[in-house]
Amino acid sequence: MVVLLVACGTYLYLRFALRPSIPSVPVVAICKPLPPGMRRIGNRDGFQFDADTADFEIRQRMPDAPPTYDSFSLRPKNSKSILLISFGSDATIQPVTVDPDVVFSEHHLRRRILDEEGHVKGEEYWGYLERGKIWRRIHLPGDVNANYRNANDTDAHRFDRLIDSVCVFASGGAKR
Repeated sequence: MVVLLVACGTYLYLRFALRPSIPSVPVVAICKPLPPGMRRIGNRDGFQFDADTADFEIRQRMPDAPPTYDSFSLRPKNSKSILLISFGSDATIQPVTVDPDVVFSEHHLRRRILDEEGHVKGEEYWGYLERGKIWRRIHLPGDVNANYRNANDTDAHRFDRLIDSVCVFASGGAKR
């Protein structure tokens, strides 16, 4: 009887207590000066993200012909997880009518991304699969997308910090 109670208690603890924590919702702010050791990823007159070059291997892809877009892949050092950030339209990315991440998620949510004044700037989707793998996608105006899939808790936390750094470039006044 005691073994059964311990087994049930362990199952409940592992099932509910070890769930990934929900990341904070990014708030789009005006970009601040870039600290040392950081690289700003984005287009000069739009949304940007700050990546710590000590934590990530960063690769940029830009096609030679239209449609033009910038795409970055960021991989934490000593990991296989990847965060993809794209700016502009990528014709190879087709809309999905049934999102497998949502369908197979143990838990998922959808939230709005706001700026500092409370105006809606985009939306995000976040969730995790039964086997503990975490995924997240954000969409911002101008076809700005950032997403990761099948990340462990450590990599997801790194990616979330990078996503939370989203800012918008401002020259000659606040540009939103």
